[in-house]
Amino acid sequence: MDEAIVAKRIKALRLDRAMTLRDVATATGLTEGLISKIENHRVSPPIATLSKIATALGVKLGYFFREDETYVGYAVKRADEAKKQMRRSRRTGYDYSLLASGKPSRRLEPFLVRLRPGARQKRHLLHSGDEFVYVMNGALSFQWGREVFLLKEGDSITYDAGVPHLSSNPDRRRETLFLAVTAEESAGQRLGIDALL
Repeated sequence: MDEAIVAKRIKALRLDRAMTLRDVATATGLTEGLISKIENHRVSPPIATLSKIATALGVKLGYFFREDETYVGYAVKRADEAKKQMRRSRRTGYDYSLLASGKPSRRLEPFLVRLRPGARQKRHLLHSGDEFVYVMNGALSFQWGREVFLLKEGDSITYDAGVPHLSSNPDRRRETLFLAVTAEESAGQRLGIDALL
């Protein structure tokens, strides 16, 4: 998905909701200036920021990545589409692609995530709900509370995201590829990949 389209959708949705930049800033904890830069495609926001904006505007994160506005009861994502829609978070060294962007009403948010060599989260995160991570290749160092796990290819972890957690790629030479699925705690509350990025 072209980042310029994401920026246009954020602005259009904000205006449709009759919200000011200040309204969104108050709801997200971000600055008005940053939101304006995102809407005008002068800043490429990390997924955690997009998640906050989505929540403030009352949509799921996947809304910004959909190819069209038509409701479909299923979503098929071909391998080449997932690669083409891979977005880069310059701040964390994580690249990610939303795998279920074709189905707007869903209780899961599956992402394909690529950690560049040595990539590391900057801070612990926590939120309500549960998450599942499956390591497809490479290794993932994962901290949940005081517990630290080294997950290797084929390993997975399911965890309560209400406990502070942090992840990184311990390998300085190879990237790590994994699938992360975030489940909604309830129909009215959406969780996002921001737990990992």
